[in-house]
Amino acid sequence: MKISIITITYNSEKTLEDTIQSVARQNYKDFEYIIVDGGSKDATLDIVKKYSNIVTKWISEPDKGISDAFNKGVKIASGELIGIINSDDMLTDNSLNIIAKNIKPETDVIYGNAIMFGGREANYRCKPADSLEVMRKRMAVVHPATFVKKSAYDKYGTFDLKYKCQMDRDLLLRMYVAGAKFQYLNEDLAMMRLGGVNQRTYVKQTVPEGVEISIKNGMNPVKAHMLGMKSIARFRVANFIRKLPGSESIRKKFHAKTTDLDV
Repeated sequence: MKISIITITYNSEKTLEDTIQSVARQNYKDFEYIIVDGGSKDATLDIVKKYSNIVTKWISEPDKGISDAFNKGVKIASGELIGIINSDDMLTDNSLNIIAKNIKPETDVIYGNAIMFGGREANYRCKPADSLEVMRKRMAVVHPATFVKKSAYDKYGTFDLKYKCQMDRDLLLRMYVAGAKFQYLNEDLAMMRLGGVNQRTYVKQTVPEGVEISIKNGMNPVKAHMLGMKSIARFRVANFIRKLPGSESIRKKFHAKTTDLDV
């Protein structure tokens, strides 16, 4: 099975090399690596050219945002399976081999765990929700640890350009509701750096988009807005706790059941 890995970039010189090296370390060789750059003005393209032996295809031109960049990568991908690893995230060692060995023929979307790193606290493992029905309320999987068949994009569509933060949830929920076959692997497939665009714009953009997606998929508007308010409150409390002395002890006592601490 040929796997396409897509990384989108814009002025990503500080972290891109880590991402590329994580792809280079894979012992699975039937893959292509695509970089879609939005017209970077720093040293991003110098890094891309440095790894011309790893990067199969790259383009650099202005885009209409993250969703547009994702879609450009999907369009030129030639692999049967597509993974999107952002320029501040990484593949875990051997992840492509694990996926190729375990994916079932009927699977449209395969997803696993991710190691979260780069925050104030120690690294931790984030697992998907027990049921994908949760995706009607919030994101239930970790996007960098999620791989989608090219045929699923052809059948169910690509990323909606109107969403700037929750385009991944919108796409995967659309596929889930339409009957796409999802497969979970209890393996660490990616490492995701904390502090990305969803966290930086959580209150003003991420949550409102999530409310809209929930309503679009049949949730009562009042319930959707209440869940959005609850998410904002939880986000603010978590940020407050992180600043307290002894925050690690509090975190260990109250962490979500879908996280494993200190991995």
